[in-house]
Amino acid sequence: MRENITVTVLMTVYNGGHYLKMAVESVLAQTYKDFEFLIIDDCGTDDSLTVVKSFDDKRIVIHCNEQNLGQTRSLNVGLKLARGKYVARIDADDIALPHWLERQVSAAIENPGDAVISTPAIVIDESNKIKKVSGSPATLEEIILRSLTFSPINHVGSLLKKEIILDNGGYDENYKTAADYNLWGKLLRNSVGISSTRDVLMAIRVHAASLTITEIDKSGLTEISSIMKKNIDYFTCSGIKEDEADLVCGALYQEKVLSDGEFDQAIKVLTRVYSDLSLPGIASKDIINKWLKARRTTAYLKRIYYFITQKNYAASRRLSWKGVIVFGPLSAFTILWGVSLLGGMALSHIPGFYNKILKRKACLQLGIQPNMGIMRVQIKRCLSTTKLF
Repeated sequence: MRENITVTVLMTVYNGGHYLKMAVESVLAQTYKDFEFLIIDDCGTDDSLTVVKSFDDKRIVIHCNEQNLGQTRSLNVGLKLARGKYVARIDADDIALPHWLERQVSAAIENPGDAVISTPAIVIDESNKIKKVSGSPATLEEIILRSLTFSPINHVGSLLKKEIILDNGGYDENYKTAADYNLWGKLLRNSVGISSTRDVLMAIRVHAASLTITEIDKSGLTEISSIMKKNIDYFTCSGIKEDEADLVCGALYQEKVLSDGEFDQAIKVLTRVYSDLSLPGIASKDIINKWLKARRTTAYLKRIYYFITQKNYAASRRLSWKGVIVFGPLSAFTILWGVSLLGGMALSHIPGFYNKILKRKACLQLGIQPNMGIMRVQIKRCLSTTKLF
């Protein structure tokens, strides 16, 4: 068995379902060939293990946990078993584009000081249709700024330098929902380099059973809030309190839990956070202001979106008008407020219209047509040898 492998592709599997075969095929079809494919079976109850064993490829290495450990602990098992210098992450329901490993390894060689190289990703649904592009900031300064409120990079698709990740403790097994966010924050606070390619190299699937769209429960919010606070405490001098971190977390992740007063307070805390960056040279004032505006806009839009889905059209109209006052007449809030004057029926179309905008932006970024028939042909071309269709 070879020991000098460059890359270990790491996948944990628990009841992988019918998406698993497609995910495995996409890895085996990579243009870059020098990898082992380590699959950790976490004692699922479906036919996932049978699906994996159906592939006759010597690069596949299967490790079966003796008991169900959960994804975070299984990832640490994989890190310790991996023989590659780099560990590349993919989940059992996602799809790697053909040049994923080739371009990630090239980026790692060009940036030897970085422990993690991430990538933007297409977000697809159960039917392989594009929903949007999930971005991943390319520069360290923007990754730090995003880490104050969100997981700064995509976990799926990332290439990790194994030795540095292990030296920094790997994944913290106390975190079930946000172990990747915690790891990125820990690396950033330890001055470990993180970057991202600008190429879209991965397709992340969202579906009814996926962690990415399952509603974040109270423990998940607690995890995210605690990580946000650690990053904010390190990179700013705002002196944020735990309850203030909880408010910001609620505004950005679970808008329905906040009253109007709590939402206003969350926006004030958010503004203070980005105004009190304590480490010199993180980013220019213009970039900091851009990220503050983006985070505040996100909070407003998520709350308005929630009000519309709950048919609370009066509340959405009030907040839209407040958005006009805060962000100016040339902002999207002017359009939302204008639509709100036409009544609830007009507002009810906003979520669908917004999703179409996200899809159109994704298609423009990928250089394909939004027409669904053409899209299928173009995505098949983008994914090349993967048998997506």
